[in-house]
Amino acid sequence: MSKRNVLAVNATVFRVGALLLGAALAGHAQSVSATAPSPMEAALIRENWAALLDTGASSLMKGTEAKFVEAHALLALNRGNEAVCLFASLLAPEDLRHWAVWAARFAERHPETAVAHYLHGDSLARLGRWEEAMRAFQRALDRSPKHFLTLNARGVSFAATGDLSRALLDLQNASLAGSLFADAYVNKGYVYIRRHVAAGARSSFGRALQLVPGSGLALAGRGYVQFAESKWSEGKRDLQAAAGGCPCLSSLFAGNMAKAARWAESRALVARAARPGEDVGTTINSVLMRVGQGDRNAVTEVLRLGSENPDYQKKISLTLQSMSNTNPVAKAAIGTAINDFAVRAQDQVDTLQAAKGITVKGQVGAGGSVGVAKLEGQLGVTADLSKSLDQQTKQANQSLDFAKSVQGAVPASKEQLGGVTTSMAAAALDNGDWPIQLHYSLLYPIGAASREERLVSK
Repeated sequence: MSKRNVLAVNATVFRVGALLLGAALAGHAQSVSATAPSPMEAALIRENWAALLDTGASSLMKGTEAKFVEAHALLALNRGNEAVCLFASLLAPEDLRHWAVWAARFAERHPETAVAHYLHGDSLARLGRWEEAMRAFQRALDRSPKHFLTLNARGVSFAATGDLSRALLDLQNASLAGSLFADAYVNKGYVYIRRHVAAGARSSFGRALQLVPGSGLALAGRGYVQFAESKWSEGKRDLQAAAGGCPCLSSLFAGNMAKAARWAESRALVARAARPGEDVGTTINSVLMRVGQGDRNAVTEVLRLGSENPDYQKKISLTLQSMSNTNPVAKAAIGTAINDFAVRAQDQVDTLQAAKGITVKGQVGAGGSVGVAKLEGQLGVTADLSKSLDQQTKQANQSLDFAKSVQGAVPASKEQLGGVTTSMAAAALDNGDWPIQLHYSLLYPIGAASREERLVSK
């Protein structure tokens, strides 16, 4: 082969080699580009929640996933009021499904990180896919056994499905692993309420409020405990403050105030309904006979019957006045019970008026009545809350008016004014009949029913 031909062949080989090398380098660059995390994902992998908020998740990534990531960042940084209201705005079926798809892909891309499996488990829990969620949470804990965000989320999942013992264990471990993480204490307080342990709930909410004094759910939880302990003024103040911090949950708080008032009333009564086949007049006569025997519960019962049946109020008032003047056995029971009934009626009126105020402010703070109505339906709040509060307030005012009129007629009751002499039971939570509707900051669905199953059924 001539020298010229050899040079030509070598040049051709060089060009082909260069082309092949260029193609290989281009393919490698595309591969790196395809697997390189986005700025938001990079911050997530490092769990740099502050950087996510400082930069703004929405500026790093568009879509529903950015809002969920921002809500988780807020929760991790003890900005629970903002987190719960942002989570509350993401309850629509399409948002939940979108989050589940994104979180699953994120976990596939970054299987070595605990946070990826934590977010994947969170997305499954929001759909009520509990078994899958638990497996994802376990994968997160396999990679980081003290990952307090995962322990907190799994604890809430256990609580949502009724396994309160395991919920409490996870939440306790979450508060140990992240001692400054307020939400673990908030959730632990609500689990204690569900387990009917007032002291544990009070302690947990107290610690949460030390970390975040304005925590809406912690204030609400402490308020519920104070209602159970008959500290109505303190409880009312806490619920009003809670609604100010979390306007998106104001209707939930107001509804629970109304339930607490009804619960207190029901505990104060033993047998207020007329017996089958017996008219109201006959029932009142039989109850008054028990009053004459010194039965304090009977005094409360007859006062309630009188407040609901105005035609009998004069008879009841005169009879109690006569018994108080002539029957030493009945006198002490009458005076104490009338005073307690009046104070309790005033507490109920004040509580219900506060609940109505919370509802109105909440509609403004959460973006109008239409938005509130949608959220209330998703959280299980009664649709006719305002109407129910009006009716309940009217009944409470009737009770209060009648109680005041009887107090004026019965001297024994006026001698004992100045405070409640009976308690709603300091250990009321331990009795197991507390009616409060609970929600945790993560807003996972309560109960075993799957949100996804309900969506499919529609």
